Amino acid sequence: MANFRILLAAVLLWLPASVLYAEPSVMVCGIELDKVTAFSWDDFTSGRGLQPLKDGNKQDVYAALERELLGASIDWPESFLKEVIIRFEDLVQGKLVPTDWELREDERGVDSLIYQWYVFHGDTRIWLPVESDENECKDSAEMRQARAEFAVFVNLLELSTAKLVQDSVVVLSKRLAMIEQEYDGYLFEGYPMFPWEAAVNSWFLTDNHIANGPPRWQLAVLHPSAGVIGQVASNTDGDIGASLLIEPIGVVRYTRNYKHWYGLSVMASFPFDREPGIGVAITYDQFKLGVTWHDDPDGRYDGAAVVLGIELYQFVGRQHKKYDGYKKRVEDIFEKGSTAVSGN
Repeated sequence: MANFRILLAAVLLWLPASVLYAEPSVMVCGIELDKVTAFSWDDFTSGRGLQPLKDGNKQDVYAALERELLGASIDWPESFLKEVIIRFEDLVQGKLVPTDWELREDERGVDSLIYQWYVFHGDTRIWLPVESDENECKDSAEMRQARAEFAVFVNLLELSTAKLVQDSVVVLSKRLAMIEQEYDGYLFEGYPMFPWEAAVNSWFLTDNHIANGPPRWQLAVLHPSAGVIGQVASNTDGDIGASLLIEPIGVVRYTRNYKHWYGLSVMASFPFDREPGIGVAITYDQFKLGVTWHDDPDGRYDGAAVVLGIELYQFVGRQHKKYDGYKKRVEDIFEKGSTAVSGN
């Protein structure tokens, strides 16, 4: 949730400051926050905060915020200002984190419209009632103004924090998108894994840190596929027959973008019209090319044979995915057509 709030704040950086308090009902001590002139984001980013925010130095930004706070709070009651300064020092020293500095709503009764704002948690809360006749506001006009201005200062600090992490958030979002694409290629578009292979690869090759992306290598273990086989020895029958192919052990390497893969494996072939054979095979995408050796008592299919295999499991999966895409496209066309006819 804290990360979502930072992302939301980063988005808010692109909005005019006045948008933040566009609703007149957002009040503290009876004062509409959009009418408070202190702690303006535009003034801060063109004044004290300009260079620190540009440099991206957190401590310098905090120092600029503290100067902004002290400069605009000369009319605040001393006890209230002291309480705020203590909390700000806790932030600078790491006892509080930026997400502690957020305006939150607290319902005070059955009627959901009866609520008040607060900042921080537990015993450190600073209450910011909406109405001016609440206990925290009715002491003086100075106290009402101080609490309203403090609410705006909290927003200024939130925006400043978001600005500091904005570049990091952009980099992180791009990296997450890339990781998602890599895993999609590895799991759904890549070399197909049967359940036992998925288990083996998760035990031996999968990184515990998802941020590192999927492994570049993949093991093939008792991997079945279909193919055709043809004898090549000069003294054998060279006709071609269908064959079940099993790779007892093999290894696959993915390209940088996980769009293609190549590998080497031990291959056993089980033709339907001749004796089984054992050999080696190379893999590129869904295709396999191998050589197996057979011991045929009759000599008809004895010796070496060329094997051409295909990953039917992966190939069919791709075609099904294309079909889903076409189906969705047709549905969208029909939906747009019906909408146009209905005039909505």
